[in-house]
Amino acid sequence: MDIGILIKSKKRFVRGQPRIGWGALTKYTALELEGKLATIGSWKSDGDANGMWTTTADCIREAAREVLGVSKGYLGGHRGNWWWNDVVQSKVEAKKAAFLKLVKSTGEEQRRANKERYKEARREAKVAVMKAKTAAFGRQKDIRKLGGRRK
Repeated sequence: MDIGILIKSKKRFVRGQPRIGWGALTKYTALELEGKLATIGSWKSDGDANGMWTTTADCIREAAREVLGVSKGYLGGHRGNWWWNDVVQSKVEAKKAAFLKLVKSTGEEQRRANKERYKEARREAKVAVMKAKTAAFGRQKDIRKLGGRRK
């Protein structure tokens, strides 16, 4: 008996929604966009104001997507910071919490104490980042050396 197994690859979770690349708008792309909008002709829509607005806005978005392109929708995070780890994350979170306490403090004495706590948390976060980067770049340097010897 033959069994066929179909394995589907998981789609990556995309944070955020894809956005139109308005930064790519130049004279030439503006002319191209104008031509697209003229051919679609949504300007001749009838009905109430809300319906006309929706139709026109959708038309502009569709033409802009075709002409200017769309981003993948990735937002923020520490994608490029491959040295980022849990220790750094916890230190940065502590620094952020200390800063919020400093901002929310009302009395002079309380503000002074919170300012000292924030300075200490900021110093610890800086040290944690430096240690993580040093370790990560050290590993990268070792890998490069090993790769160079094999050749």
